[in-house]
Amino acid sequence: MNESLTVLVWIISIMLGVFLALAIATLIIILQLLSELKRIAHKAEKLADSAEAVGDFFRKSAGPMALGRFLSNIADTVLKHKQSNKRRDDDE
Repeated sequence: MNESLTVLVWIISIMLGVFLALAIATLIIILQLLSELKRIAHKAEKLADSAEAVGDFFRKSAGPMALGRFLSNIADTVLKHKQSNKRRDDDE
């Protein structure tokens, strides 16, 4: 009976050692994954900040760009009108 207890203690000790090694390896892998996810989240945050800055720029410049487009459309209309009048004068 004493030998069977020794064998059981050895088996349990080996199983606990294997479990401890697996737990440590799993913990290391999880910590590496968390570190990688933290780095990815930091990059995503930088990208979101950049996108927000670009959005703010376009929001601020939308008024002047619309005014420029409006003036360009007026100039195009005037030029087209002058060219059509010139063609009519040439046809007469």
